[in-house]
Amino acid sequence: MSSNEMTAMTTSSGEALAENKVPIWRLRKAVANYIALIPYLAFALFPFYIIFITSLKSKQEINNSAVGRYKRDLSEEQIDIFNSIAGEMLHSLGYE
Repeated sequence: MSSNEMTAMTTSSGEALAENKVPIWRLRKAVANYIALIPYLAFALFPFYIIFITSLKSKQEINNSAVGRYKRDLSEEQIDIFNSIAGEMLHSLGYE
């Protein structure tokens, strides 16, 4: 069979059948539905992304605590200013 010859689908009585074509509006609707799912998929997969990224970090990077960092990063003057503003509230809440 050459490339120029096309076989037409026919019924048992010999009538030609129309080809089934999907309307363009139906394709556009399906594409729009899948595009609308992208934010939900990103939201659902985000925890797995965090798990993956965390699995690549060293223990030091994971346990790098910010507790007490102000003692290294702030000057004595900055600590005194902070204590003058929030010191009473912190003491009433049980902080040193």
